[in-house]
Amino acid sequence: MSRIAVAGRRLRSNWVPLLESTVAATLAWIIATVVVGHTAPFFAPAAAIIVLGQARGVRIRKTVEILIAVAGGVLLADIVAQLLGSNTTLTIFVLIVLTLTITTAIGANGVAVVQAAVSALYVAVIAPPTQTLVPVRFFDALVGGTVAVLVNQLVVVHDPLAGLVREMRSITERICDVVDRTAAAIDRHDESLAKEALDRARQVDAAVDTLRTEVAAAAEVLTLDVWRRQRRAGVQTIETATRQIDYAVRGVRVLARASLTLTRWPTPTGPELGEALRHLTAAVGHAGEALASEILGDHDKAVDFTARTELSAFAAIADARPLLWGDQPLPVVMIVGQLRSITIDLLRGVGADDATVLARVDHALGFPKG
Repeated sequence: MSRIAVAGRRLRSNWVPLLESTVAATLAWIIATVVVGHTAPFFAPAAAIIVLGQARGVRIRKTVEILIAVAGGVLLADIVAQLLGSNTTLTIFVLIVLTLTITTAIGANGVAVVQAAVSALYVAVIAPPTQTLVPVRFFDALVGGTVAVLVNQLVVVHDPLAGLVREMRSITERICDVVDRTAAAIDRHDESLAKEALDRARQVDAAVDTLRTEVAAAAEVLTLDVWRRQRRAGVQTIETATRQIDYAVRGVRVLARASLTLTRWPTPTGPELGEALRHLTAAVGHAGEALASEILGDHDKAVDFTARTELSAFAAIADARPLLWGDQPLPVVMIVGQLRSITIDLLRGVGADDATVLARVDHALGFPKG
């Protein structure tokens, strides 16, 4: 692919952020000059670009932290530079010490710490403050940062649940990928493929953290959005389901590890285990769509995919049942045990009653009723 084609593709995929930054910076300049009446308010558009660039896609609290860091760094630099006069070296030393101390003491995140320090250094070194008691550039930075926060939230509110739906589908796709690779490794008695499945399983933990972040962000946005507050119930459902998804991810990791042991066994196992895992893959995919539909408020579709989840899950259990009671190697029994746990977690995740689903799965596996 030519460099021009690559550049064109990048522009097509990033035109919205480019437009947002341009609008935010221009709007900040207009407000600072026309509404507030400042002359050449450089820090208004600068703060808008900095805050929007760092805040895009993150939660409101973090966005406000970045805004305060940028404006606070400018204010601190103004004060310190005026007190210390023309001694630039001493100004830089004092600014760095104060900025890092204050941001660390209040528990600011790494991005906020860096932005506060950089903003302060820029004012002190590149654009030394004028001898005035009015912190003009601080107000300019506040104007620009506030515009960036508003633009960022308007974009998020336009489709507040898109990120959550995307992450829900992403994590279920990644779980499906691991289970599929595990099934293929068992069918082929392929140790290298089992290792690859285990490596991928270990990487899914980060996706769970991302999903939790998206759940919190969606709940936060819907709290502020009076027109979509009724959709918070779907987000609350996902918040509960996330715990079960986390358990399922852990179970898939153990399952992949047991499959690696099985591929090192002297003789390969029959096709039943691979078939059971492929049914499990289908159940995971259906569960992901059920939860995505719940987020989007499509109750009928959620019910349909929940039913499909149950059918595929119990098909997996039916295939695995003979293996549990036959003369099988220990790794096979371990895999069936994890399949049982993952099935229970999936069904709980899509709303099944805890005690009922446990009894149904164990009965399907052939365990006597307690």
